[in-house]
Amino acid sequence: VLGHNASIFLAFKGGAGTMANVGVAVALWPPALLFIAPTFLLGMFWIRIASLASLIINAEVIVIFLIRALLGQGPWEFVAYALGGFVLVAYALRPNIKRLLNGTEPRVPRVTLKRSPQDG
Repeated sequence: VLGHNASIFLAFKGGAGTMANVGVAVALWPPALLFIAPTFLLGMFWIRIASLASLIINAEVIVIFLIRALLGQGPWEFVAYALGGFVLVAYALRPNIKRLLNGTEPRVPRVTLKRSPQDG
């Protein structure tokens, strides 16, 4: 996640790291995708605020690994990773969080399907 957020190939700039964190979560426990994918869809098509959806998804990664660790089905190191990943993503999203708190964070545009005249 840190390598994505502060890539040496991009002069230590990069993205927020959400998809990198999701990729690691799925690599550590592939069924995590069954929980994360619906949250992504909900965030992008219902909430429509990408930064808020990112924060929710990264918090969900923590919850997934925490529940698995509490049930004895996964190591606590995965929980530590998830917490660290969340901190890195939240740090990268600082400007977005400020806009969220101010109510000025932009929304993802709605997707509409337009019929062409040839469709009848």
